[in-house]
Amino acid sequence: MNINIDVDLDDIEHAIQTLNRLKEIAQTKNDEKWKPKSGNFYISSTGGVYFRNDSSSLETGFGNRFETEAEAKKASKVYRKFHRLYKLAEELNEGWEPNWNDLSQPKYRLVYDCRGENFFISVAHTGRQVCGIVFKSEEAAEKAIKILEQEE
Repeated sequence: MNINIDVDLDDIEHAIQTLNRLKEIAQTKNDEKWKPKSGNFYISSTGGVYFRNDSSSLETGFGNRFETEAEAKKASKVYRKFHRLYKLAEELNEGWEPNWNDLSQPKYRLVYDCRGENFFISVAHTGRQVCGIVFKSEEAAEKAIKILEQEE
């Protein structure tokens, strides 16, 4: 049994060149990924700021290393507030998850007015916030505000 395969060597060469270009593009995209600056200060799981003089720790990959102690302390306050809000939403939402594809489902988010120094509730149906923390109901959002205002 003879099988006759008609192969054009130019087509094979072109396919190899295309694959090599795609590999270069993929490698370039991997090289260009943003990585946070690293430093010797990191935030522990308890929120404390510590100095570590090495670059091989786990905090580097997570983006939990800072160039200065002041920068790490500032980030620690932000992380702590974000984590408290995240946990509060988790508790008040009682397992509810927003469906961002459902345009009729309201999602209640908290906004802080720096001028008036108070929280207010904003309703979203689409347009996910960067932090993504939303509440299932206006009542849950109001309860969150009361809790947060007691902590201030």
